[in-house]
Order: sequence, then structure tokens, then C-alpha cells
Amino acid sequence: MPFREVVSQFTGVQARLAQSSVNIKISKWPKNFLNIAAETLVKFGPDLVGTLIPGSALLAKLTFTAADKALKKQLESQKENPRVNQIKIREQFGYVVKSLAEKNPIIMVIDDLQWADQSSLDLLLYLSKFLIGSRVFIIAIYRSDDVALGREGKEHPLDAVIRNIQATFDDVIIDLVKARENRGKEFVNSFLEARRCDVSNFFRETFYKRTNGHPLFAVELLRSLQLRDDVFVEDAYGNWKEHPNLDWSKLPTRLARLDGLIEERIERLSPELREIIYIASIEGQEFTAQVIAQLLNLPERQLLRNLYNELGKIHGLVLEGNEVGMGDQVLSYYRFANTTFQQYVYNDIGVGERRLLHHDVANILEKLYNDDAQDISLKLVRHYELAHEPKKTVKYLTLAGSERAKLSEYGEANELLGKSLSIARVNNDFKGIVDALSRIAGAILIKKGEYDEAKQLLLEAYELAEKISYDKGSVYALRNLGIVASRQGFNGTATRYYMESIILARKIKDKNGVAMGLNNVGTIASREGAYEEAIKCYEERLHIAREMNKSRGIAISLTNLGYVAYRQKKYDASVAYQKEALELAKEYKMKSLMPGILTSLGELSTAQNEYEKAAKYLVQSLSMSKEAGEIPRILTCVTKVAALFEKQRLFEQTAEILSFVSEHPKKSASDQKAIDEIFEIMNKDVSGDLVQEVAKREKKIDAIEFAENTIDQLNKLLCKNGFSQYC
Repeated sequence: MPFREVVSQFTGVQARLAQSSVNIKISKWPKNFLNIAAETLVKFGPDLVGTLIPGSALLAKLTFTAADKALKKQLESQKENPRVNQIKIREQFGYVVKSLAEKNPIIMVIDDLQWADQSSLDLLLYLSKFLIGSRVFIIAIYRSDDVALGREGKEHPLDAVIRNIQATFDDVIIDLVKARENRGKEFVNSFLEARRCDVSNFFRETFYKRTNGHPLFAVELLRSLQLRDDVFVEDAYGNWKEHPNLDWSKLPTRLARLDGLIEERIERLSPELREIIYIASIEGQEFTAQVIAQLLNLPERQLLRNLYNELGKIHGLVLEGNEVGMGDQVLSYYRFANTTFQQYVYNDIGVGERRLLHHDVANILEKLYNDDAQDISLKLVRHYELAHEPKKTVKYLTLAGSERAKLSEYGEANELLGKSLSIARVNNDFKGIVDALSRIAGAILIKKGEYDEAKQLLLEAYELAEKISYDKGSVYALRNLGIVASRQGFNGTATRYYMESIILARKIKDKNGVAMGLNNVGTIASREGAYEEAIKCYEERLHIAREMNKSRGIAISLTNLGYVAYRQKKYDASVAYQKEALELAKEYKMKSLMPGILTSLGELSTAQNEYEKAAKYLVQSLSMSKEAGEIPRILTCVTKVAALFEKQRLFEQTAEILSFVSEHPKKSASDQKAIDEIFEIMNKDVSGDLVQEVAKREKKIDAIEFAENTIDQLNKLLCKNGFSQYC
């Protein structure tokens, strides 16, 4: 969240996933800096668009600029290829900040670090090292008591980050409690002087004893005292002098407490303004004007005037944020000037009324965001939890978990989906159980190669979906059961699952479900040599993709048609299909598709004895697969490298690859088939002793490291054949 806010400030685009703690008006940033920042983001941080910042809002700012076209392609890519690699997010964020710091010095403030998740802490630690030498000053704030308590009896993850940063920068910790104790009086004196208070030493001493140097307490106490004629007198020059007859003992007792001062401040509001501020506190530190307008049935213009003038300028309770386009409407964001104000107002509402208000706020937010509800899924989880509506809570926990899985944040995704499943089971929310089980299996376990566990959950989900006649849930579970069976080499079982999913998807008019099922059936058919059936499936899938204008679906259909043409030894047709798919994938940055297409082009080039071309394609594919951490793709690609090495008569390297992939638990059935074919060819040219010797070697290396070694070997091969750039 805080890093989303940083990007939001840089570009002047509100990051809707964050509850903003921005305490300045974004519009006050120099316009030229905002434009430079937006263009820098598109250039150096394309994967941050759609993850840390809403792409549609950024696009609106960049219309008719040089970065406009690039951003449009990036947004299309985000829709078609939603998975994002966390390492890339971290690196691109660093490059964006570093580039901007060359133009303007940057002070970055990260608050409430005690609540940070591991990925945020990793990003902070990375920035602290990566930005050394840049004109960037990072101020990270946390509550030391919360960190000392740890999490669930373990060391707080922030402790390790602090130790690491201290090892690099020595003493960088400022204890604010000790600072207040040591410099509280100095702060109070400076504060009173800054506010033009011409007062006695006795006044200063009493003021300090009341506030103990607490900044918010000092601000609120002075504001309250300035409203009292028996305390202050303002002279003609705007200076405040203490009243000659001031008697501190006769002042209201609640002025001795911060909550008493806030209470007095809220009481000064009119009933209408008080109602507005109470509703605002339900949504949180940041709130949406349109939610309040709908809930209180107020004209939007009148509400915005009250927020900006009365509650903002006059009473200083709220600050204006940014506005974001949402479909054919505009949402106006505000925030409480201080978290303490929001907490006080919120706690002043009865428990029962709070529950009802959380329900109302969540319903309005759902309608306002509509198809973009995933952007605020965790916010909706909070509201529906507090409204005691378990089915809605489950729905948005499942959505939030699925979104985290797309970002490869499997730990967080598993936690959210696990909580969703638990709540659904407790409340007998059968649809919720089906969705949670299916997403845990499809979005996490299958991606991680944990097929047996995925199958168990999907069978449970399917049986329950059938029992309650939840057809959409059945389609998803059936298709993923097919994927599991296919990955484990049971093609007949996989085809039955896929066909059932297609029949059901046609019945409920789920075009996307039909297209996905056809793609799966085509893959099995082509694997078994039933090429005409495969072509029929892929062409129908291509027709649906074009009809729905799905660029990713079009690219997948093309590459699959290319694979069938390759198996039929129609190499020219295959190359044409794959190159068209590759161009589409490049144009729309479909990064998850590109390794597979490049691997296919490498295999094609090997078959046509174009070894250097094959090596280049395979280097690119392996590099991308390694960067994304895609183990199954790495295994498939290195198997194709083995075929290339065998053709080059590099038998020891070939045997190394084949034995490594054979023993890897995440290899696919098609990989094993290819391995067997290459072993059979090798046995004709080389003695079995070499293969046995290689197979006996200990393989403690992991797939990522193995991919790196294979890339090195490919580079040496290219270098040997005269390509100096690979040397």
C-alpha cells in the first residue's frame, strides 16, 4: 500500500488499491514533473502499471503523449496476462525512483511499517541498497512496541530488515519517544513561536506539562485555547497574547486529555456535518465522497462543498485527495487529517449501528466499482466482515486471493483463500466452498506442480458443485481436473474432463469456458497424433477468441495451430503461425506466452537444421522462464535444448539434461515422451555407459540454476559458431 501511494504521488494518479495517507494535495506538484514521472513509469516500470497503479487512470493523463501508445499495449497485456513476477516489480520500482531522482531529489516516507507484509519489507530492503548514491531519502516509521511483540510468538520480520539496513548504514534509528522526552520542551517552545504566541514562561511550562510534548495534543490544545476569550487575545498584528487573568485551574477538565479536545472539536460541528464525518469514518482513513452522498441522499455538489470548505478549510478535519474516473463517473477521494480523528469518530458510533453502516458502505462501493471490484476486494472484505455477512466476505476473500496468485504472491494468496474456505465451511456457504477449493487448486497448487493435492481439492469442489447445481463451479473444477490429469500423463481421463466442461459451458452459454475447454482438448489430441481433431478444436477456439476480441486467446490458438503443423512436418506453415503469435505476444506484452512460442520456434529451427537460430530462440525462452521462476516451462525448454545438443553430437551435455529432467518431479508427460525419444536416438550413436554414468551423478542443483547453466552452454555453442555477442 505505501509503495502504491508513492507511485500515486509521482504521477498524480490515485492508486485505488491503497487507503491513501497522502498529506499534500497532489495537484500542487509541478505539472512538468507529473508528466515526466508518468512517462518514466511507462518506460522503466511497465509492470507497475495495473499492479501498483490503475492503468486506465494513467492512460487518461497520457492521452496524445509519446507514452500513450506504449501504455495502451501494456494495459492490453495486463488484461491478457495478469501474472506478474515479484522480482520484476521490485527492480522496476527501483529503476523508476532512481531515474526520477536524477531530475528531482526525493524524500519517501513509509509509515506504519509494523504492519508491512513480507513483500513490502523485501522491497524496502532492496531500495535501501539499490538506491545508494541516488538523491533519495527514505524515512520509515514503525511502532517499536508492536515490533517487540513479534507475530504469533516469532521474531517480527521487520527486525531482520532493520539489522540488515543497520549493517549497511550504521546507526539509522531515531527513537521518537526518547526524542520527545529529551526535546519535548524545545518542541513546545518552537511550536508556540511558530504559531505567533507571545506568552510567559509559566504558560509555556504549563502547556508542556499538559501535552508532554505530544505533537497532535499540542496542535489540538492550542487550537482549542485560541477559541477561548479567557485564554488568548489576538492583537492587531496577528500575535496571540495570553489573557492577563488567565486561570488554568478554571479551564474545562477535558482540555487536559487529547480525546477530550477531539470531542470538543466534533461537538462544534452542525448536525449535518457530524453525520457526514460519522459516515466517512466507517469507510476508513480514506473515504469516497460519492459513498456519503448516496448513503445520506445528499446532492453531490453540496457534499463536496461541505467537505472542502466546512470540514476541510474551517474545521481542519479532512484533506482533499484526488479524483479517479470509474466508467462514466468520477470518484472524489478525501482523507481524515489525522488517523486519531477517524478512530475517535468511529468509536463514538454504537456497535449495532456500525454493523449496519458497514453493510451500506460496502453495497455502495460494490455498485460504484462494478467490474473493477477486484481493485478494492480487501476493503470490501473488511466491510462485510464487520457487517457480519459471511457469504460476501467469502466472495471477496476468494477474489483477493486469486488476484494475489496472479502476482505470484502465493503465500498471501494461500492465506486469503484459506481464510475464505474456513469461513465458507463454518457458515455452510456451499458456493463459497466450491470457489475457494477450486481457486486454491487452480490458482496455486497446479501452478506450483502439486498435482495430487490439487486433484483432491478439485474433486471435492466438483462433487459439491454438482450437489448444489452450481454449473459455473462445475465447469471450472472439471477443466482443472483435466489439467491435473494431463500433467500426470493420463490423457484419456483429461479428455473426458475437458469434454464434460465444454458441454456444460455450452449449456450455460459460457463462451470463455467453451474456448478454454476446446484448447485443452486440442492439446491432448495433438499430443496423441489426432491432428485433424486438434486443428478443429484450435480453429473453433480461434474463432471464439476473435469474436470476443481476446488477444491472448488468438495468440494461444495460433501457437497451438503452429505446433500441430510442426508435428505434421509442415514446417513453413508452423513457422508462420508461431511468428504471428510471437508478434502478437510482443505487441501486447504477453510475457507468460512468449517462452512457449520461443521454445516452439527453437524446436522448429532444430528440425530444419538451423542450429544457431534454434540456440538463439532457446536462450531467449530459457531466460524468460528462469526470470519468471516457471519450473515446468524450464523443463520443457531444456528438453528441446537436449534435442539441439544431440543434433550437434554434444552427447554428454544431452545426457545431463535428459537425466535431470527425467528425475524432476514437475516434468510433464510430454517432456518424458520427448526424453525417451532422444534417449532412443542417442543409444544408436553413443554407448549406454555414458548415459548411465551421467544418470548416476548427484544432482543437488535446482531448476533455476540448471537453466542458468544450460544458457551458458548455449552461449558457448553460439560463440563457437562465430556469434561474438554471446561470447
